[in-house]
Amino acid sequence: MELWKPTDDENRKDTSEHTVRTKVERHRLVADKAVVVRKFHPGSFGYRPGRSAHDAVDQCAKSCRERWLKAPVCNQAGELVTRSKGTPQGGVISPLLANLYLHEAFDWWMAETQPRIAFERYADDIVIHTRSREQSDFILDKIKVRLAEYSLEVHPEKTKTVYCYRTARFYKGGKDMPVSFDFLGFTFKPRLCAKPNGEKFWGFRPAISSKSRKKIIGKLRELAIQNWVFWDIQKIAAALAPMIRGWIHYYGRYRISELQWVFRSLNSRLAKWARKLYKLRTYAKSYGWLKRMIKWYPNTFVHWTYGFTG
Repeated sequence: MELWKPTDDENRKDTSEHTVRTKVERHRLVADKAVVVRKFHPGSFGYRPGRSAHDAVDQCAKSCRERWLKAPVCNQAGELVTRSKGTPQGGVISPLLANLYLHEAFDWWMAETQPRIAFERYADDIVIHTRSREQSDFILDKIKVRLAEYSLEVHPEKTKTVYCYRTARFYKGGKDMPVSFDFLGFTFKPRLCAKPNGEKFWGFRPAISSKSRKKIIGKLRELAIQNWVFWDIQKIAAALAPMIRGWIHYYGRYRISELQWVFRSLNSRLAKWARKLYKLRTYAKSYGWLKRMIKWYPNTFVHWTYGFTG
């Protein structure tokens, strides 16, 4: 049997033809791919040049955000009105969107451009700490420009520069510079404090705000406890316990004594309840009944156990 062995010239010829054929097929594949890519839907991201899984996730987040933001509003006439800006009022997604949006628009920007400026942000409520009025004005101007890039703006009425120091009670800079501010239901202002040894000093401290206090008292007014004559006092205490416990745990974390006006209002309504139930002729008698209940059964209401018996 005779074996055939190609010469070097034949080898080079075969390789050259294969290389040319491969290049032609590759160019044809690229041309066909370009045609196919143009036919893909803009929402398709898989195995496409210049597109990745991150692009798909980013687009999904954007679409979800726009769907929530552009949800129509039902007006008083029952008609659906299309919105062009803002987030759904009271919508569960609104705080989350604000938090995500400001994480990029504010948090990271502050960390990169103003790393020495301390701030606290809870959703869209922000407190920024500066060292002077001039620095405050400078930072505020920068923030306005930054937020404008994201179609956002600071609230004209809620945004203000405050002189926050324990000596603020002596501040004489004029009414244009407030010496207190509200944040998350608390008012920060100069308050008389005490050290463990009893020594007094002035500090800039938080306590329940006047607005929060009025809101709680308004809730008590709405409940109209004095009319719950079909319930005994134990049932009333059980019904109110979750609310009272929540108020104390949240607002009582700082200067719990500031809650006295809230619970004085509650005790007054309990006295009115007793007067209506037991047909007591005067408020003095109903209040006397309440004092006896507090003395004999001090654990009936949650706020009584904290000493709010007045």
